Amino acid sequence: MTFTEPAPPLAEPKPDYDITIRHCNSIDEAQIALRRGALNIKYGPNGIGKSTIARALTLRAADGDQLSEKLTPFKYRDKEGPRPSVHGADDIMNVMTFNDDYVSKFVFRPNEVLENSFEIFINTEEYRAGIAEIDEVFESLRSTFSEGVELNEAILHFTGSSDIRWG
Repeated sequence: MTFTEPAPPLAEPKPDYDITIRHCNSIDEAQIALRRGALNIKYGPNGIGKSTIARALTLRAADGDQLSEKLTPFKYRDKEGPRPSVHGADDIMNVMTFNDDYVSKFVFRPNEVLENSFEIFINTEEYRAGIAEIDEVFESLRSTFSEGVELNEAILHFTGSSDIRWG
């Protein structure tokens, strides 16, 4: 029996963005680390500020002016006070947020569970092969009925050997 030393723990990769968000809705200050070009998942209990952080990043990327208009804390809406700010995200130009609005708009559709769900889940190679197979069977049946030779022989055979009369 041989024993090996355990591998050293993997170092946590350094984030591409260290972002500080201040004075947005009920958040006085939040620090968040994001990886560039990756799906960054932030989770936590309701009311902790996940949606506010997402909105702050989205508004900052789209148009920094809307940040103050839409995320100023209630206590500073009609008076002087600190304004919302996002630091460390200057070169983020596009943010995709998979929040309640996204889920409502794209996932739960009136006539579909997921937009393009047929194309995503059902219309696979196996499905198309099965449809082609069914089409071949129906074409064979169509041919049998339209040509009628085999069908007519079968009907004659049955009518000749029983008391059933056709047509």
